[in-house]
This record gives sequence, structure tokens and C-alpha cells, in this order.
Amino acid sequence: MEIINQPFDGTLGDRLIEIINSQDYHTLNISVAFAKNSGVLKIKDAIELFKKQGGQVNIYLGIDMKVTSYEALTNLLTISNSLSIIHSEQGQTFHSKIYQFLGDKTNIAIVGSNNLTSGGLWTNFESSILISTDNLTNTDTYLLDHINQYFKTISLLEGLCKKIKSQEDIDLLLQHGYILKE
Repeated sequence: MEIINQPFDGTLGDRLIEIINSQDYHTLNISVAFAKNSGVLKIKDAIELFKKQGGQVNIYLGIDMKVTSYEALTNLLTISNSLSIIHSEQGQTFHSKIYQFLGDKTNIAIVGSNNLTSGGLWTNFESSILISTDNLTNTDTYLLDHINQYFKTISLLEGLCKKIKSQEDIDLLLQHGYILKE
């Protein structure tokens, strides 16, 4: 277990790219409240290579408060195997920030305050905890199991989780005022 206090301990963005490029993982699950093109473009090449090498990329994004942008969704659609938005019309905000890597020999979960934006991954003061299956304690196992369950649960949120299957889905979100262009 490790705490990453950005910028003091480096940046989460650089750490994510390092983990993605390690070739130790076959699945990347991302659940974040907000995504901007500024963050997406900085990790896009690493994710494209990960996917090209057979990696599975599943992304769950909030679209509340009109922070997640049209451009970010458009780019994420091209580099993910599965892209979903989470949104409630009841005034709840989807505010999760989890990056999960699954591999044959090791798993990593990073939970903290970092959104998928340039600020969130590189320049803001942010804090996250990194939990790895290396040297697991009972607490680590418990947390990783709950994170696995979390991703299963959000994918099944009826009426709140919508798969984005095409650019037309993103265009409709823009037309209906759920997202904005940068």
C-alpha cells in the first residue's frame, strides 16, 4: 500500500502511464467523475498501445456539472472497449475516482481525488492510495474485493449507467446539454 500525494510524490499521470506500459496487466478499469481532453490526450498513446496489445479498457464517467467534455468522450470512445456514463436526474453527483489494473499475477487499485484531467493527473494537489496485490494484508484483500464488486455494481445501475456505443450517442449528450465542448 502506498500514498501518492501529488505533486510531492510525483504525478499520478506519470505513474498511470508507467503501469499501463508495464505489460503486467490485461484490464484497465477507470471510474472518474470528470474527464477533460487535457488529461485524456496525455495518456491516450499509452492506452492505445495497451489496447492494441490485447488489453481491455473499460471506462465509467460522470457527466454531472458539465465538466466532462465532448472532446474527452470522443477520444475515450476511440481508445476504450467499453465507455459508459453515469448520471442521475435526482441531483446525485457521480464523483468516484478509481483506476484499477487487473493482471494474471498482480492487480493494482488506485483510489483518491484524481480526475481524468491534466490538473487531476499532473498539476493539482491531489492524494490517492495505491493498493497492490504484492504483499497483501487482509485489509488490502478486503479493499480490492470491494473495488471489484464496485465495478460490477456500477455497470448494472439501471437507468443511471448508459453505454456510449457511437459518436451519435455523444452528439445527443451535447444536443441535450449534458456535456459541453471545450
